[in-house]
Amino acid sequence: MKKTFFYHLFFITIFVSTFFIRLLLIKNSNLAFTSDQARDMIAIRAIVHHFDLPLIGPITGIPGLYLGPFWFFFNIIPFVVSGGHPASLVIWQILWLHLSTTVLYFYFYKKNPVFALLSASLYLLSPFAFYTSRYSFNPHLLPAFTIFFFILLDSLLSAPAKGKKHSSADRVWKKTFLLGLLIGLSLQLEAATAIVFIPITVIFLLKNKPNLILAFIALFGTLLPQIIFEFRHHFIMTKVVIDQFTGKNDVIQNTLGFNDLIIDRFNSLRQIFTGTLPLPYFLTIILIITAIYQSKTKDLLKSKVFTSASFLVLIFFYLLFFLYPHPIKSWYLYPLSLPIIFLISTKLSKIPQLALIFLLLILPLSLSRQYQAYQISQNNPSLDPSNLNNRLQTIDKVYELADGQGFAIYNYLPSIYDYPYQYLFWWRGKKYNYHPEKITYQDNVPEYIPNNNSFLILKKPAQTTFLIIEEPESKSAKSWLEQFNLCQINESVLAWDTKIIQSTCSPSAL
Repeated sequence: MKKTFFYHLFFITIFVSTFFIRLLLIKNSNLAFTSDQARDMIAIRAIVHHFDLPLIGPITGIPGLYLGPFWFFFNIIPFVVSGGHPASLVIWQILWLHLSTTVLYFYFYKKNPVFALLSASLYLLSPFAFYTSRYSFNPHLLPAFTIFFFILLDSLLSAPAKGKKHSSADRVWKKTFLLGLLIGLSLQLEAATAIVFIPITVIFLLKNKPNLILAFIALFGTLLPQIIFEFRHHFIMTKVVIDQFTGKNDVIQNTLGFNDLIIDRFNSLRQIFTGTLPLPYFLTIILIITAIYQSKTKDLLKSKVFTSASFLVLIFFYLLFFLYPHPIKSWYLYPLSLPIIFLISTKLSKIPQLALIFLLLILPLSLSRQYQAYQISQNNPSLDPSNLNNRLQTIDKVYELADGQGFAIYNYLPSIYDYPYQYLFWWRGKKYNYHPEKITYQDNVPEYIPNNNSFLILKKPAQTTFLIIEEPESKSAKSWLEQFNLCQINESVLAWDTKIIQSTCSPSAL
């Protein structure tokens, strides 16, 4: 009883500490709000307000190839609850990170309390987990789904208790269907990593073909929106993939030679070891090598599925990316810290005293680094134009200069499309009880946000015009500015390299 209380108290302490540090880090909107985050919010807004159901989701690393729309639907709840607050998706992401580790802890507690405490706690303290909670991004949710994948696979293949085989049959089918569904949804978060779940599932379910077929039926169901999109658009994404892998059209355009490929894969391994634990990467390597060596002996877990699947995730990922001759994106690596943590935890949990000592050493090291990051962010406010707080202050400055007058807005961003300001002026405008009459990056361009004017329901006729220019000294920004015929100019230059130009003559003079 005392041991149970101690383990629960230890986990709760780590859970609460890491949770509140993550919230502190995004306090006062101190988070990235780039075109990617704005594009997601715009898509979710269309679903919620216009019931506009998309068939595709975020774009992948291959231009022209899109993930499924699950990410947009997944974030409807925080959008609705917060009234569209641009930081709501990050808080939702943090909640799921902590939910998944809690499920991991309680799932394994009855099997091996030390493994449960160590694996769940180490991931909460992991640098990768810390980084993925800084801003909303679909691949940042995949680690939580990776935990669910491992647990479902282990639960599915664990032997049922005696006398319960018949009663467990329905549960097996439900878990199998849920596993296939989970794999399909994971592919919509980041296909480049989640793709390895498919061969692992095939290996473990190969002896039970009905279950394997059921899993693939569930997986296929998650692909239906993209399949419908392909039929409607004459298989445009399929052609992109075929052209890329046959060499007909290299849309990625950064193919690596053999030597560069080896260097890139080596660097990615080093990044994984650095990001898994708050230790020098060579110490993590020593731990993982020891765990691999010790895996030959019988581990304390009742099932070896968890350990075997951990090996296979790492192996299949690197086999796949030795065939893919392009650099590995950093966000592909985030879920890979989990199998490393599972293998290390399997090894250390064999000696409970050693496991607890190790966790006690990691705990202050990780929390001090996380809190130090918070202090740095407070003492040195971000000067990145794409920081959400900076963009909101930019908008507030425009409203201050407008002084209640209606206005038109022209935005220059290096990304060209001004999604961040399109969304933020809509959301922030409700605070000031009116929206700009016009928001665009340039006149007479094709519509790039469907039905956007229908959201700007508080528009006032423009009496003045503002130009927001990020990185105003760049050649492209100066070239963009040349298209305007400005008069009676007032300029404000903000600390984060954003310039606001107010032209007090009529908008028609532009």
